[in-house]
Amino acid sequence: MNREDILEKIVEVMANSFELDPKDIVPEALLVDDLGFDSIDAIDFAVGVEEEIGIKVGGEELKGIRTVADAVNLIYEKVQQAEG
Repeated sequence: MNREDILEKIVEVMANSFELDPKDIVPEALLVDDLGFDSIDAIDFAVGVEEEIGIKVGGEELKGIRTVADAVNLIYEKVQQAEG
């Protein structure tokens, strides 16, 4: 799975779970400022990622995610480790 595939899955999770317009879910979008995420949304997002991609994102890791690109990169690294 490459970064582009992961971005597509993230867009799908966010659009479906949070009723966001997929056009707004771009790599540079800030989760809090641009997409309106709060701490509960972050947890829901992590659950959605686990269900859709099969990768678990922990609480400490969530704290480091500021943008959609941060999420893509974190998940990509975890996928690579899992496939490693």
